[in-house]
Amino acid sequence: LNPSLDIYWRDLSQLYLAKINLISQDPNLSFEEKRRLTNLAIVNGAEAINQAINLAPMNVANWNVRGFFYRNLIGIEGAGELSLASYQKAIQLEPTSPFAYGEKGRVYILIAQSLSQTGEDELRKKNLDLAFENLKKALELKPDYAPAHYLSAVVYDQQGKLDQAISKLEETKIISPQDPGVAFQL
Repeated sequence: LNPSLDIYWRDLSQLYLAKINLISQDPNLSFEEKRRLTNLAIVNGAEAINQAINLAPMNVANWNVRGFFYRNLIGIEGAGELSLASYQKAIQLEPTSPFAYGEKGRVYILIAQSLSQTGEDELRKKNLDLAFENLKKALELKPDYAPAHYLSAVVYDQQGKLDQAISKLEETKIISPQDPGVAFQL
């Protein structure tokens, strides 16, 4: 590890996410041990991505990975907001890229899905609307951006608009004919 290069810290944060998955699947660990090790990995991962940002705050990749890191922790208090703030900073640094807009849309979808379990329907609807707004912006920047088309179909599905979801998936299949995931979803 070269502590003066942001890429090492950025990659290390993602390794901590992988470690969290391994911990959660380990049948030899007790619930308490899993919780302790998971919390430690979250803290270490957060410190790693923040170190990458401290070393290179103008590197959009650091902000995108920070958004990804916290997106994977949605369900933990504040993770969704940290993810959104990270992608917003990425947008400020690279306003012509559709990527961060698409990822913000994905975060709003995940937040809406978590709200569906709590019965907060109005807030869930608001998050789906915000998801769609961000996905629309991604598509304005790059009309053939397949992830935004696919995620728009997810929003329609979550809103109960099945015909529009199918139509959007069919459009996505034309844009990305080699993607087996789109065909599977259809």
